Amino acid sequence: YPIPPHLSEAYAYLGYKKGDFPIAEKYADEVLSLPMYNGMTVEEQETVIDAINDFHINDFHSGYNNRSNNHSETSLETLGVRE
Repeated sequence: YPIPPHLSEAYAYLGYKKGDFPIAEKYADEVLSLPMYNGMTVEEQETVIDAINDFHINDFHSGYNNRSNNHSETSLETLGVRE
């Protein structure tokens, strides 16, 4: 999730602020949560794949994809991501 729970509107009444949970904030910046469950339709799967493709292609063209290993590319291929 892009916003850690303690910074979301739902928990604003608790009074937490940025910096109170630095690990959760770091993970929110670094971790990508993909929607996956055994009942996803083919159309829903294709929507997720298209979104990953769009994101990956944008990163590739911005130079972010210059990595020394191929782990991310292998994982993306496993998901059906096309370059």
